[in-house]
Amino acid sequence: MRFQDAPAHKIARLYHYQAFAPGYLRSVLVKHCLHFSDPRNFNDPWDCKPFFRVDHLSDPQEQERLIAWYKEITRKHGPNLPEAELERRACHFRAHPEELVHKTMEMSRVMGETIGEHYRIYCLTPHPDSELMWAHYSKAHTGVCLEFDATYPVISTAQAVWYSKDYPNFDVVGSGVLVEEVAPLFTKSASWSYEEEHRRVSQVRAHA
Repeated sequence: MRFQDAPAHKIARLYHYQAFAPGYLRSVLVKHCLHFSDPRNFNDPWDCKPFFRVDHLSDPQEQERLIAWYKEITRKHGPNLPEAELERRACHFRAHPEELVHKTMEMSRVMGETIGEHYRIYCLTPHPDSELMWAHYSKAHTGVCLEFDATYPVISTAQAVWYSKDYPNFDVVGSGVLVEEVAPLFTKSASWSYEEEHRRVSQVRAHA
């Protein structure tokens, strides 16, 4: 996966479907203010809900890699936790690897909620005439479709969504590669590929 914006695809115009809401329209047209959406309300049940793989945790080396990551993250977010307690937890995971699997699966749920709390998304498409999108996003064909110049800086940085036939699995231990780290924000089911979505992602001010 790699980032691809509208100019890279030679797209001149991008469109945003929405319900007819006079207040929102006024803020867009007069104040140039875009209203980003909470991903927890999206139609695609995969969207922004990463699933962290656990199939490799039967390997002792992979268990140790995850335990080392867990200790590092805990030190960062719980600096007052005694080192002895941290090591006790690590030993517990080594003795009970099934609990390490359970904790990783729980991380999938927590991360989905965290993304919903921390990020908002503005969805765009190169297609203004999609009957399905008029139905899904414009309140059953009663809304509007806004047209944007895809070369305008705020819009030109919208990134193309990557569509997958299989539910994507991610490694809870991050790779440090930006594209891989933010992949859950730009990955959707192939069932929605007709949208050819491009999206802008923004952090909620309180968590920025």
